[in-house]
Amino acid sequence: MTSELKTRWPVAVLAISAGVAAAAAIGKVPPALELLRREYSLSLVYGGWIISIFSALALATGAGFGTLQTASDRGACCSRACGSWLGPG
Repeated sequence: MTSELKTRWPVAVLAISAGVAAAAAIGKVPPALELLRREYSLSLVYGGWIISIFSALALATGAGFGTLQTASDRGACCSRACGSWLGPG
């Protein structure tokens, strides 16, 4: 009994696009840090904490969605979360 697994290209493209978007969003914090430091009179230590919080948030979000994907039946949960336009699992 063999079952052939097929690649679900819309889901693969969505996952890669989400990774690119997340990488672009993380890159926005360091340039804005100088403005935040001046505006709120923050030290470099607090500025480092701000960047760390954004990184930890990205880690927790990625781990959470990865766990949902692993626990679900072939990504059905992830498909529902991303929208019904992905089509049936």
